[in-house]
Amino acid sequence: MSAESEAKTTNIEPIIDVFAFFAATRNYSYLDILGNALETTTALEALGNAIRDFRSTCLDSPPEARARFEAEEGVKCPRIDSKALEKAVGDFTRIMTGKEKKGELVTFLREVYVRALARASRFKVEGGE
Repeated sequence: MSAESEAKTTNIEPIIDVFAFFAATRNYSYLDILGNALETTTALEALGNAIRDFRSTCLDSPPEARARFEAEEGVKCPRIDSKALEKAVGDFTRIMTGKEKKGELVTFLREVYVRALARASRFKVEGGE
């Protein structure tokens, strides 16, 4: 099953949005780690680090700080609540575990990587770069 069809039976869209957000900011480090991961441990490291920074920048940041970030960076924070993100992490982890057992993990992670890159422009502020 592809990342897109997998996303329809579970909900990994918030995960893709987090990675897309960082691609929009031109911080590709998390995506690079994910796209080059050969096993779940590395993919989870990329995801954990991305979520940590996403929480600092978007989820746990006061509205004024988010507005300042959006104005300075030209990138808006995805609207993801903590519960949806937590569920998405569980879904993503289950999918990765299943894919790793079937030898399909690398393809799945690279599909997520490409979808996040393609989605990045959604988070650009109108009139920004």
